[in-house]
Amino acid sequence: MQELSQSLRKAIVLALEEATSYRDQLDLSRFIQMGVTVEQIHLIDTAMYLLRLHPYLSQDDFESKYSVQKVQLTIGSVDNFKKLLNLNEYTYHDWLKTNGLSEDEPLCLPYMVYQHFSDEIRRDYMNGAYLVENLQVQLGSKQLNHFKFRCGTVVGIPTDVFDIMIFILISRFGKYSGFKMNLPDSVLHLFSHTNSVDIEVRTYATEFSHRTQHSVCLIDDLNESSPIRKVRDIIKLEEFSIYHKCNSNRELLDLLDFS
Repeated sequence: MQELSQSLRKAIVLALEEATSYRDQLDLSRFIQMGVTVEQIHLIDTAMYLLRLHPYLSQDDFESKYSVQKVQLTIGSVDNFKKLLNLNEYTYHDWLKTNGLSEDEPLCLPYMVYQHFSDEIRRDYMNGAYLVENLQVQLGSKQLNHFKFRCGTVVGIPTDVFDIMIFILISRFGKYSGFKMNLPDSVLHLFSHTNSVDIEVRTYATEFSHRTQHSVCLIDDLNESSPIRKVRDIIKLEEFSIYHKCNSNRELLDLLDFS
């Protein structure tokens, strides 16, 4: 199996796209003569189909299913392959159309879809902290159109680790004098003159990988019997209280428009 050049990948993609209506008669022998295997053509075809249905799929998703070598030799970088398919211009409306859905019907989006199209969804399908009436997001076992903290404060559903860290900072406002965000490792370091703490922050509990004092996640997707629970005190973001009764963080709440 040879490594395909970007120009060869593009030629195969164009041939497959142009032959959508006559696949049974499609002649790809010219690519076979160039050293491309049938298996590679099939992988490109499958990747095109899957990425248009699920544009949030990553390099790890493909390599865990098709092997690292096969993916790297055939489609190379998944991010570059997405650009080849013009998925950088692929919108939420395109995703709805591809999946036979309408924005006017009741929808509950997988969290990863919400993450991928969050800028567009937040711009066009939110009223304050709430998603429009017919739109929800699957957050673990819950279907939600907003996110609520233990104190009752309602905000828009977080989209990534950075969002979660910001909410933790607001919740801890006044207790610590400074912080450092290590986004590559997903670790939030809080400190004061007398105390410091490291918090690993993840979207999913199954992503925890560091030995920190505390572990905070948005979605707890670990099995109840998971051995990780024996060595970690896992806290869900919804367990935090973000509104201070003393009103010390009122300005922060107003600034981020959490009303």
